[in-house]
Amino acid sequence: MTLRKKALWRDIFREIWQTKARFLSIFAIIMLGVGFFAGIKATGPDMLDTADHYFKRLRLMDLKVQSTYGLTEEDLEILRNQPGVSVVQPGYSGDVFLGDSGLIAKVFSNSKDHALNGYEVVAGRLPEAPGEIAIDAHHSIMKAFGLGDTVTFTNPNPDVSLEDSFHRTSYTVVGLVKSPQYIEKGGRGTSRIGKGTADAFVVIPEEDFSLEVFTEAYIGLKDTSGMTAYTPEYDERVEQLKAALEQALAARPELRLEEVRAEGQAKLDDAERQIEEGKAKLADAETKLADAKAKLDEGRRSYEEGAAKLERELAKGQAELDKAAKELAAGKGELAKNRAELSEGEAQLKAGQAKLGKTCLLYTSRGV
Repeated sequence: MTLRKKALWRDIFREIWQTKARFLSIFAIIMLGVGFFAGIKATGPDMLDTADHYFKRLRLMDLKVQSTYGLTEEDLEILRNQPGVSVVQPGYSGDVFLGDSGLIAKVFSNSKDHALNGYEVVAGRLPEAPGEIAIDAHHSIMKAFGLGDTVTFTNPNPDVSLEDSFHRTSYTVVGLVKSPQYIEKGGRGTSRIGKGTADAFVVIPEEDFSLEVFTEAYIGLKDTSGMTAYTPEYDERVEQLKAALEQALAARPELRLEEVRAEGQAKLDDAERQIEEGKAKLADAETKLADAKAKLDEGRRSYEEGAAKLERELAKGQAELDKAAKELAAGKGELAKNRAELSEGEAQLKAGQAKLGKTCLLYTSRGV
């Protein structure tokens, strides 16, 4: 038995030595195959573990609820009352163009009390005050904007008013961030404007949104903290909760549509009431204007009559004044004539008196 084994080993070594090049090639191929197999088997779990740690560190949501008509407090209360739900975090979002860069961004709201979807700060900080913004730490947007720059929200559609969604449209960049919602290098999800896809995301304070209802709600589940993301166990649990939430919210779209219609009808009724009030005020103003015009016309007629009467009185007075002036001139002439006659009479009187005085003296002399 021992001799046969020794002979077998001698044959093996002899065969290897005689065909050592082929043996080394086969040996290298086997080693590479084993290495690739071991690497592939280990990479999957390592990637899942890395992603799971990243998601848990930044508290990535388990589910996201979004509605075209928005989410009200009643919708949020339904979500909070669902078994298995631990956190319901409402939020706002919108799609905008970033200045004239041509980039389309998904705008998210942020608040200090948010428990889900944290951000990894690459540079700077998260926005804290109104008018501050943190931008996606992605090369596409970092080529156009940096820390301290001003970012302006725009939309080339003239029918879209950004003031309906935002209190302001200009922001100062205070940080560069990453989000666990986007682990791909390129994709940033869909967009409702432009080409239909977003190029980046940005984050602004929640108070900078002017929307009346929330656009989305992020859901955190109670029993998924011990599960690893992307595993069948986790996916099955999320699908169960997703089905339960869809069933709980099944009637809400129609109800919300009725609410929106009722709100729109109320605004329409209010607008019609304001129009009717405006018409009544306009009619009242027209009546007052007509009365004022009638009074103005009457006043104009009175003015014209008074002016004509005044003209007549002035003409009459002027005629009387001219007559009096003529009479005054004639009186002055008569007075001058009388004065001349008086002066002449006085002269004659003085001459008569002088003559009489001489006559008396002569008579007296003769009497003596």
